[in-house]
Amino acid sequence: MDDVMASTQGESAYNSIIKDNNVKLKALVKKLRKTYKLQPFTFNTLFDFDDFVPAINQAVESHNIDLIIMGTNGATGASEVVFGSNTLKVIRNIECPILAIPKGYTFKSLERVLFAYDKNKLIDLSSTSKKMMVEILDMHQPTFDVLEITDYKSSKSKHILIDYPSNYHIIKANFDWYTIEIATQLLKVDMKMIHWERESFLKRILFGGEDTILLYNTMTPMLFIR
Repeated sequence: MDDVMASTQGESAYNSIIKDNNVKLKALVKKLRKTYKLQPFTFNTLFDFDDFVPAINQAVESHNIDLIIMGTNGATGASEVVFGSNTLKVIRNIECPILAIPKGYTFKSLERVLFAYDKNKLIDLSSTSKKMMVEILDMHQPTFDVLEITDYKSSKSKHILIDYPSNYHIIKANFDWYTIEIATQLLKVDMKMIHWERESFLKRILFGGEDTILLYNTMTPMLFIR
């Protein structure tokens, strides 16, 4: 209502609302172009007067987005368990690879990358997910560790391997944040790629989500894929 009251006569409420936001977006793009002028980046701005998740989902579909990059803010507590932070809402509700960057993280070269998945739930990776994984690996040329977590004796899963040299590990354990973080520390991983399934709303209310714990207790970037 403040925006409506502040609008001048003859100016629509919508135009009043988007005016300041577009000015801020243009200022941000100007700063980014100056900072990364030596990089082959093209910056485009989007503004949507909508709820957060539907707005992102529409942008993903209409602009053929391959990757969403978001920061984590370290939110904790009952309100997050019930409603979810913005990053968690996107991870849980949008079918697109999402790269989550921990708060306070400073980029360093990717020397080792871990891909972790639950053998009991992974059927296949989408072509979009495979493409994103390979592009990141080709760009940085890290050591690539594939971690299969299973609750029964398993053999190497040929169908999930991507076209990149890898070290294959199998652990008989629960697919949870503890197992993944232990592997992260032992292997000294710089980035995690996680195959994740959407958790039920009831489970998050009663017990909290494993993705919540993993997301807010990590010090390394995580790529979430479905």
